[in-house]
Amino acid sequence: MTNDWTSIAAEQPGKVVQLCYLVPDIAAAVANWTRRMGAGPFFHACFDMEGQRFGDLPARGMLEVAVGYRRGMNIELAAYSGAGPAIYDPASTGVGYGLHHVQVACEDIDAAIADHAARDEAIVTDHVVPGFGRAVMVDMRDMLGHFVEYGAWTPAVHAALAAMEAAHGEWDGRDPLRPYPRLDD
Repeated sequence: MTNDWTSIAAEQPGKVVQLCYLVPDIAAAVANWTRRMGAGPFFHACFDMEGQRFGDLPARGMLEVAVGYRRGMNIELAAYSGAGPAIYDPASTGVGYGLHHVQVACEDIDAAIADHAARDEAIVTDHVVPGFGRAVMVDMRDMLGHFVEYGAWTPAVHAALAAMEAAHGEWDGRDPLRPYPRLDD
């Protein structure tokens, strides 16, 4: 696939750039992360999982996310609603609420996938998120207790993430949950 999509921190391969937590309620999770951890503000969006796959099965349902920062670390809070199967469905994955995945920076997403495949580590989803880029999840539940994600994101996503991180540095605690920035590509 030829495009100008790149990983977050592609110049630092192997760096963990995001922690994603599966939560039952976005607003409550944002309140906890802002109050207890000093993370925020968070930026909110919803996605239809139509067209995605979880293993060999078509995914169904909606994904609600809130993305923010805490001192340079991207924090994603994700709440799934639907009847599964889906990578974010606690019943489908057995991961439950809590740490769902870490996103790891890479220079070449296809090379990272090939490395995992060579070690017989299952790629459980590989899909394009319209307007965002490509997301790949590797099943590391047996070894780590969660999934590992690789992402190749559009320039607009990189700009939005940079703006979110800058907002964290300037944040005064007001408006902890905001709309996700418009992605003009």
